[in-house]
Amino acid sequence: MAEDGAAMSGGAKAKVLFVIPTLEHGGPDRVFFEVISRLDRARFTAELAVYSRTGGYLQQLPPDVPVHILRRPSRLWSRYPVDALLRLVWRLRPSLVVATQSSTLTAGLLRRAFPSGTRLVSRVANDVGSVQRELHTGTTKHRVAARLSCATWRGADELIAQSDYMREELLGLLHCTPQRVHTLHNPIDLQRAQQLASASVARPAGSPSFVTVGRLSSQKGLDVLLDALAVADDELPDAHVTIVGDGPDRKALEARAQRLGVSGKVTFAGFQPNPLPLVQAADFFLLPSRYEGFSNAVLEALALGTPAVVTNCPGANRDMVRQGIDGWLVPTEDPKALGAAMVEAARSPRLDRDAIRAGCGERFRAQRIVGQWDELLRHLTEHSARR
Repeated sequence: MAEDGAAMSGGAKAKVLFVIPTLEHGGPDRVFFEVISRLDRARFTAELAVYSRTGGYLQQLPPDVPVHILRRPSRLWSRYPVDALLRLVWRLRPSLVVATQSSTLTAGLLRRAFPSGTRLVSRVANDVGSVQRELHTGTTKHRVAARLSCATWRGADELIAQSDYMREELLGLLHCTPQRVHTLHNPIDLQRAQQLASASVARPAGSPSFVTVGRLSSQKGLDVLLDALAVADDELPDAHVTIVGDGPDRKALEARAQRLGVSGKVTFAGFQPNPLPLVQAADFFLLPSRYEGFSNAVLEALALGTPAVVTNCPGANRDMVRQGIDGWLVPTEDPKALGAAMVEAARSPRLDRDAIRAGCGERFRAQRIVGQWDELLRHLTEHSARR
């Protein structure tokens, strides 16, 4: 890895600088890892800027990808290293800077100071709906943050949304031309998911067994799930839900399960670095979220052929789960509807797991999605060269 270094030579190839705070194990991290690793080397040279040397995916990058560490001494400048990124962009002079997470803010603040041949592509990982709400109902601090997010998104040359729903939200919020906002779903490495799922694991409890994976926070709607489990208790006396993950709501959720009388039907399994064996072994995957970006947990479940019961919430769930084919879509904030869907899933003829796996591969396999990235970046670099 290099904190400084010369730009890669590539003849007519376009240079793309990807910027992300870390390349750990989160959803956006995995997307960037897949894209950078698989990007067409005949067309592009890829470089990466991160704020830290740590990260599971960082260690797995191909050796031809230079990594630049944007380290700064103070806490604020470490979170938004605008000066370090600007120096790097001027030294490398890439055709495109592609940023995600908080890096969209860092890069967006700098856009007007970029070299004339460099364009900014921001991949929006934030929940656009929450930004809209903060603009009108949030505290002063949150309204300022929301306006800053909008300003940096508007300042980008192009925007990438994770779903058609998010794209429409962005268009409504920013009032920009539709041609500037592109939908690119998250990719999945099917072979890797299946290899990770092959690890030996005890079958999750319950008949049927339900598994959910995610941070224990309000977004994931696990309070609604516990209410739904209580609703379905008479119909599914032997059902059990295994909750994989940790977070700030764990104690409250455990108390809620106790209060509802379903604590014996729920296992709080905590964080697990590889939950895929449990997901594959379960009868059904659950995700009762209030909102989502593009859930990699759902994507992994479908890649393993596990039918999913998910909320039709703001986000990409409706793009992933086809009603009656891959699973069931239910309204948000509706324990009765979720409980009824759990009962229906248990009593219906079993969905074809091979068809679920095949459908996920056809739509979201990494080769297909990265091919779409290739075409978009090629179009943008060609357009930039003509300007």
